Amino acid sequence: LRKNFFFMLVLSVKLQLSTALGICNSAVSDTSPQSLWLEAQHKTLGLHEFHTFIHGKLMELTEQNKSSNQKIRHRWSSHDSIIAHRVTKPKDTAHHHRNTTKTGVVSVT
Repeated sequence: LRKNFFFMLVLSVKLQLSTALGICNSAVSDTSPQSLWLEAQHKTLGLHEFHTFIHGKLMELTEQNKSSNQKIRHRWSSHDSIIAHRVTKPKDTAHHHRNTTKTGVVSVT
């Protein structure tokens, strides 16, 4: 159970770093949760220390491999998404686009 939690935290921190910083770094992406898990086990970290450890290690990798950083370009749109159509079935698509953009319903197109 602890290992599953740790692995989910690794994924969560990777996502947080990419969305918060807007940077994609292959060294961070390629870091396996297993290697971090083994290091955490070696250090005998407690459950409450996992997040800080993972965040620190991934930030360290980002800094060491700065030259391979790439900007991420996000394009969020709820226009014409399945969820948006289930919520409202518009007759006027321009009106629909304005309204779904405000609701926060998103899909990546």
